[in-house]
Amino acid sequence: MPAFWNTGTITLATNSAAVVGQGTSFNLSLLRPGDTIESDDGRRATIASVNSATSITLDKLWRGTGQTAAAYKAWYTPDDVTLEGLGRAALSALSSGNVKALSDLTGAANKLPFFSGAGTLALTDLTAFARTLLDDANAAAFYATLGEIPNAQIRSDLPADKAYRRGNVLGSLSQSGGVPTGAVIERGSNANGEYVRFADGTQICMRSITVDASNGSIVSWPYPATFASAPIANFISGETSSGSLSPLGGSGYSPRLRAFQGTLLSRDGQAWAYRLENTVQTWLGDLSGGSYAASLGAIGRWF
Repeated sequence: MPAFWNTGTITLATNSAAVVGQGTSFNLSLLRPGDTIESDDGRRATIASVNSATSITLDKLWRGTGQTAAAYKAWYTPDDVTLEGLGRAALSALSSGNVKALSDLTGAANKLPFFSGAGTLALTDLTAFARTLLDDANAAAFYATLGEIPNAQIRSDLPADKAYRRGNVLGSLSQSGGVPTGAVIERGSNANGEYVRFADGTQICMRSITVDASNGSIVSWPYPATFASAPIANFISGETSSGSLSPLGGSGYSPRLRAFQGTLLSRDGQAWAYRLENTVQTWLGDLSGGSYAASLGAIGRWF
C-alpha cells in the first residue's frame, strides 16, 4: 500500500476546516480519521472525517495560506500507530469506574444490570414476560401484550374521574360547567317523594299521595329534588292510562278508576300545583268526592 494519496488537487481556505477536492477520488476505505493531509507548501493538518471522494473535514481550522486547486499529499497513518491509539483508548475505557463496575458483576439468567449509584452497578430480575414487553414498538403493542386486566387487579381506590365501578357508580352527583364530576346515578327520598338523578343531567321525581277528589281540590307537590327548570309533571298511574286514580276503598269491588279534568296552577323547578275540576262518572257509578290514591311524576334536568 502506498504511504500517501495524491490523486487530483485540493482547495483549502484560511480559517476553514473544509478540504474540497478536484478529481481527488479519495479512497474511503484507506483514508480515515487521524490521517494527515499535507498542502503544497508543506503544512500538515489532521483529518477529522472523510465525507466523500471529493470532501474532507479537518479537525481544526486551516491556519495556513489558502490553496486553490493545489497539489497535496494525504498521508496514511501506519497501522501500528492506529492500533496503539485504539489500545490506549480501550485501556482508558476499561479503567473507568463504569466499565469496572460492570466487570465486577456476576451475570446470571434473567438478570439485568442497572446503575445503583455513580459508577456502581447492580443486578435486577428480568423475567421472560418482561422481555415480551421490551420488544414492543409502541404503547398499542405494549397494551396488546398485557391483554385484559383482571378485575381483581383494578384498584378500588381510584377516584371517580379515573374509573367507574360497582363501588362508585351509585353516589352523589355533581357537575362543574355542565361536566359531571360525581357518580353516575344518584337516588334519594324525603318527605316529598323519591328522585333519581343521572350523570347526563336527567332527573325523575315520583310520589304516591292521597287525593281529595272533590271539584276544586288543589294538589300541591314540592319536588323531592330541585330541577334546573320546570319539568314535565302530571298524575301518573301504574294500572291504567295517564291521569287515572285508584280509590282507597271499594265495598268488595275491584279497585275503581276515576277520570277527571283539571287546571295546571303553577309549575317551576321547585314545585307543581294542580286543581281538580269536572269529575266524571265511571261505569261503577258516581265517585264524586272522597279520597283516592294517586301517583305523581316529573321528569326534567337537574343541570
